[in-house]
Amino acid sequence: MFPKRSATAWIIILFITSLLVSDAKAGTLVIKPSLMIEESFDSNAFALSSGNEEGTLVTTITPRIELINDLKELRLTGSYTLQSRYYPNDSDWNYMTQNSRLGVTWNRRLTRNTSLSLSDFVSSLYSTTDSLQVTDIGIQIRRSGSLSNTASVALSHMLGQLYSVSLTASDSLIKYDDPSSIDTRTDSAGINFSRHFMSMMSANASYTYTNFHFEKSMRDDTQAHSFQLGVSKQFPFDFILNLSGGAVYSGDISDKYDWTGQARLSRSLEMSSIELAYSRGVTTSSGLTDEININDRGTLTWSRPLTRTMNMHLSGAYTQNRTEPSSSLQFESYDTSISADWKPESSISVGVSYSHFQQWFDGASGTGFMKDQILISVTAYPEGWRF
Repeated sequence: MFPKRSATAWIIILFITSLLVSDAKAGTLVIKPSLMIEESFDSNAFALSSGNEEGTLVTTITPRIELINDLKELRLTGSYTLQSRYYPNDSDWNYMTQNSRLGVTWNRRLTRNTSLSLSDFVSSLYSTTDSLQVTDIGIQIRRSGSLSNTASVALSHMLGQLYSVSLTASDSLIKYDDPSSIDTRTDSAGINFSRHFMSMMSANASYTYTNFHFEKSMRDDTQAHSFQLGVSKQFPFDFILNLSGGAVYSGDISDKYDWTGQARLSRSLEMSSIELAYSRGVTTSSGLTDEININDRGTLTWSRPLTRTMNMHLSGAYTQNRTEPSSSLQFESYDTSISADWKPESSISVGVSYSHFQQWFDGASGTGFMKDQILISVTAYPEGWRF
């Protein structure tokens, strides 16, 4: 079973270790607390089909503490978040979660043009009740604790002033408290070449090999090969264009190539900024061991400062999702929102937003639904303490 006391224990260990390392290495330990209170009205909080919607108020209280210790080549980080959510109309949905994260990053310049980076991050999630939750795409599932660890290494080398090459490798493991969930181990290795041009332009090419191992699964490991090309260019009048694309091959699931891509065009105006983006991702997840998930998403965002301490944001997005070789999870959705944030004090932030979401399912995994949400939040984040 999931170790229920591990979150608190890890934070105490990190705190003591950071103090000892600070004294020994002249590091500085920073502790940053924060508290967020949200009150929202959700017209369909439980993602019910059209005609069965149930509106409710939702109260969310989230205290958080973050630890940071920066040394010459070493960075220690840690955080602990306790989130409580209350549904006054249906207490069966009430829940409290504990989320802790520890990380260590070590950077060393080996030569004038070569650098090495090592990192390891551990994260745990524990829910105090076996309550229901609704995923971002509206499927109801049971909350479950999880423990994950990701270790990575990166070696970078500059080939003159314009060219660079990097080698990366990572190992990631996620284990679930729920025995019906599928524990997953992901190992990957890759190489990336970059070229910088004098005219505010850069290009890169990369290859990544990934192996997925699904515990308690009837099938063997799954391998994926990804080839990517990308270019970034800054134009006059503060236009920035980023383009990337490539192919992904997963012969164990779908014996064919599929394409991926990203495009982002942004511009900063005198009093606002606007961004248009598109992405197409091809992934294999622990919940879809025999499937490839293909997701296409387009977004448009606009931001403008109203006063020195207040900003307004508009956004819209359209998403298409499907799985291959079957179509067990196939849907379309769009969402729009308008929001504003205000900082009356340097340590206080107030936010208000309205959003609309609608989704249509084409597979057998769920039914279409829509909802509107009005949210007000207040966040206090004191300056913190230094040791």
